[in-house]
Amino acid sequence: MKIANTLSILLATVLGIISAQWIFSPESAAQSLSMVYMEGDARNTQVRDFTAFFLGTSIMSILSFVTKQYQ
Repeated sequence: MKIANTLSILLATVLGIISAQWIFSPESAAQSLSMVYMEGDARNTQVRDFTAFFLGTSIMSILSFVTKQYQ
């Protein structure tokens, strides 16, 4: 159980940091993933989608830790 707890918190922390980077500094977040920081409407979609993905996954990892259901 300690391994599962540790992995859940570690994953939530890393994904939370990445999502914060997408919120506050999307250009450097895109570069850290070796992605092109797009222009126009594509930029809005890119930032929105990646922020939602990383933030949502981080929240699910936290819920997994809190509820102790590692599925």
